[in-house]
Amino acid sequence: MLKIPAPFSRNGSILANLLFSGYLFFLNERVYGYFFNDTISETSRKVIYDGEISPFLGIVLLLVIAGELIAYYLKMKSSGIKSESPGLFFLWMFHSVIAVIMSISAMLSFGVTFERHTGIMSSVLFGTVIKELFILMIIMAGDSKGNGSMKAGLAADFLFAVFYSVTYTVVIGNILGPGNYDNYLQASWQNMGMLILNAVLILILFLMLYMPLLLPFFLTEKRDSMLKNAIFYLSLVLVAAGVLFPFFEGEHSLDEALKKPQKTKMLFLNNSGITELPPDIGRLTELRVLHLGGNMLQSLPSELERCSSLNWINLKGNRLSEFPVPLTRYASLNEVDIRNNRIKRFPENLSLLIKIKKIRAGGNGISAGEKNRIIHILGKDKVDFK
Repeated sequence: MLKIPAPFSRNGSILANLLFSGYLFFLNERVYGYFFNDTISETSRKVIYDGEISPFLGIVLLLVIAGELIAYYLKMKSSGIKSESPGLFFLWMFHSVIAVIMSISAMLSFGVTFERHTGIMSSVLFGTVIKELFILMIIMAGDSKGNGSMKAGLAADFLFAVFYSVTYTVVIGNILGPGNYDNYLQASWQNMGMLILNAVLILILFLMLYMPLLLPFFLTEKRDSMLKNAIFYLSLVLVAAGVLFPFFEGEHSLDEALKKPQKTKMLFLNNSGITELPPDIGRLTELRVLHLGGNMLQSLPSELERCSSLNWINLKGNRLSEFPVPLTRYASLNEVDIRNNRIKRFPENLSLLIKIKKIRAGGNGISAGEKNRIIHILGKDKVDFK
């Protein structure tokens, strides 16, 4: 009978540290990320931010939440739980916050909201609290030895990894990257101090959300050597880098973007003193994000219509006197920000704007009558006048 060497079969091994301190983050990106991440990310974003319903996502989240609870039970029975690590209680507190966010996301997926289904939401949150208290009891008990069942331990690790992956996508992905490209670090490229401050804030928020996901690791794995500690901290640095790097995506120079027009997907030209956008912008046919806030634009060139992939544009704080005609030509435009311009009226034919999912138009001096006309035709959820 094949006997697995102890260092590779018991908790506290270097292999366990390597696999579960970072939960195979980059391999996870190639496996879970390739097959499931995009679907769960896109669906959860629509559920949380756009109010869409997805029973499939709701079922997945409920199964994942239940799976984590089973994983703690299996881990306690198979390998034991230790509670001597400092700060576990605080990790548990933040873990509870994440669990609540997951439960709320699951209910939103079924169309259950606080406004219309207070009783159901209260019951679900109460159940989440009971689940988290059960986990706290495991932590407080501590030093449980378990029966050493390797199969149960591996099953627990698998369930923890699934919970980690889905929660990472639904919670961290939607909180750190909610589709508001104003948060991207390239948007503050002109001010190095602000860029550094934003990066630090992103990292702090990331650690607040990410470290609680490693709670099972702190409860079960041992870091009793320099090598194991090095592996753990290296994995943490790699995951943090993986989170931070995407915030640097995009170009902040039109000249540089035009050197690779087929590869430029994000362009940040905000606060650049631009009075007129060159027609060459139309060469960026793969452009998805265009940040032009804080300039002196009075109009947009018709060539912008060639950027057929555009789905987010910020024109806040310019000198536009009318709704830009080129923006009525898109079929995939998710958000238009035209706040703090000089726009008094929208186009007479508002059906041209039906395909735009969100328009932010506050600070333009639009009359109450015009607002009522816009809301009547487009709906109050589509246009925000704040």
